[in-house]
Amino acid sequence: MPLVLAKSFLESYASLSQPVQKDVRRMLDKFDEMSRSQSLHLEPIKGSLDSNVRTIRVNQGVRGVVAAPEHGETFVLIDVLPHDDAINWCRRKRLSVNHATGALKVYDITEHAATMPSAPVAMTNSPVGFLSDLSDELLVQGGIDWFFVPAIRALTSEVDLEALAAKLPADQGQALIMLAAGYSVDEVLAELLAERPMLQSSVPFADDFVASDSAAVRSPDIAAAAQHPASAAAFYVVESAAALAELLNQPLEHWRVFLHPAQRRLAYRPTYEGPARVLGGPGTGKTVVALHRARYLAAQLPHSAGRRVLLTTFTRNLAAALERQLVSLAGDEPILACVDVLNIDALAYRIVQEAEGKRPPIVAGDALRAMLAEAADLAGLPYGPDFLRKEWEQVILGQGISTREAYFSASRAGRGIRLDRRQRSMVWAALETLTGWLAERGERTHLQIAQAATEHAVRRPGRYDHVIVDEAQDLHPAQWRLLRALVPKQPNDLFIVGDAHQRIYDNRVSLSALGISIRGRGTKLRLNYRTTYEILRWSIGLLSGIAYDDLDGSADDLQGYRSQLRGLQPFVMGFDTADVEHAALAQAIRDWASAGVPLREIGIAARTTEARRCVAKALSANGIATSELTSTD
Repeated sequence: MPLVLAKSFLESYASLSQPVQKDVRRMLDKFDEMSRSQSLHLEPIKGSLDSNVRTIRVNQGVRGVVAAPEHGETFVLIDVLPHDDAINWCRRKRLSVNHATGALKVYDITEHAATMPSAPVAMTNSPVGFLSDLSDELLVQGGIDWFFVPAIRALTSEVDLEALAAKLPADQGQALIMLAAGYSVDEVLAELLAERPMLQSSVPFADDFVASDSAAVRSPDIAAAAQHPASAAAFYVVESAAALAELLNQPLEHWRVFLHPAQRRLAYRPTYEGPARVLGGPGTGKTVVALHRARYLAAQLPHSAGRRVLLTTFTRNLAAALERQLVSLAGDEPILACVDVLNIDALAYRIVQEAEGKRPPIVAGDALRAMLAEAADLAGLPYGPDFLRKEWEQVILGQGISTREAYFSASRAGRGIRLDRRQRSMVWAALETLTGWLAERGERTHLQIAQAATEHAVRRPGRYDHVIVDEAQDLHPAQWRLLRALVPKQPNDLFIVGDAHQRIYDNRVSLSALGISIRGRGTKLRLNYRTTYEILRWSIGLLSGIAYDDLDGSADDLQGYRSQLRGLQPFVMGFDTADVEHAALAQAIRDWASAGVPLREIGIAARTTEARRCVAKALSANGIATSELTSTD
């Protein structure tokens, strides 16, 4: 079956009604003939931007978008859309094979209209004018698609260069800036792809590339590019009718957990010689990598081994989401019998309950705060319950301190308030009082449970063979000690993903100080798949000048963090009163709705629950209905 399906096709298919899905399956059956017969009814579209692209009838109102390349007999199904949308797709978009990586991409030409050539471009090794030291071949080898070259040749100044770079796809804009600054092709690709550039012979073009004044750009083999490893995140090769049926039976959620090649190398690497850490900003696919790593490690175990792989994170809701995604990813694979998916508190609770034979009562929230306040008053401490709790959690429990003398000599870096020996004595007295009360009542905090679970885990080592940690930036040192105790020091023991820029709780750690050495096994994901370039650039600007750590005592930064998605520029508006703000928000929503944006696609985020309620009430008063998203949505 000579067929490749784009991820966009599968996602659109999953959202169709069952009757239309049946029509799509009947259309796909025709491709099983492996022939360019007239029965396929592939129709060229007048005004299409890509000569390879056709449409094919699904039913009276729906058409498939298909790439039928001149070379070979492998069809690429790109999307399935309402009739008019399919026609517009052909008139707005085109396929392109990147010479440097071999990846097949879809470009919306209308978004780059100012930079697009109107005809195939002759390549030259003898450019003139601005950037004359960069040949066309060098630009293409550096990761810039050939149809952007004429716009580069039209540049006359650094100002023009920066303006054009901002209009290109983000990765290619960065490549252009680096090439213009004198970086080599190898250095550019090492930065953008986090790998050495592929051999030119592996890049799927139909004819050899010849750089000369009269040479035309070689024509890409679209089908081969779709099957190239660099395209694996967006295109799937169908080997048989059975494989096609299996693909089409997957739910939409299944297509949200596929990997970009750079992510796949991390998730499916056979062996890390010790703990491995993956950093990355929001939208870079860290969680997807963690899910695939759990899947890979579980698949290496005998099914009779029991739950020897732990996939953990900070909160209960995140753990529930991980479990749903893992079920979707694994499908019918029996690996789920080998994986525990638990948030860190539930994990510690389970271990303590199993070891002690009863449920450990937990104290938290207002009850704990009241006890902290009373203990602070009794000790004469001039600071309130919140200060005492953080001193306990961040310094004493964070450093595993068990004696008064050890606390007196402990580092309190980052706590903000200096304490002399007398004040430390007061803190210790207050916490002795508090822990005494808790012991009398048989209650413990979550971190005390984690501490107890670690002691039990040390007595019963090797509970798991592999531990995968998601959202690692929010775990407390006491919880890291537990995870270290749960798995022996061995290859593939700990796989950690996180981002200090997304830290919610002030739990700062140095993994190496906790017995988790990641030296030589740290990686960073820099490509954002969720946020537009415009929003990302604006957000990074807000974070400039703020120090963040890499979870191991060193600094982290956002250098190289980028997105290939383009969108509108974000804007900020300020208001004198909440009423004026709510009125402006209601008007903005009405304007978006008038422009054709469905109300269900408009989201509103508020800093607090009370602020959210006020906004919902104000919008309701303006005739705009809202629906609250709960923690499980």
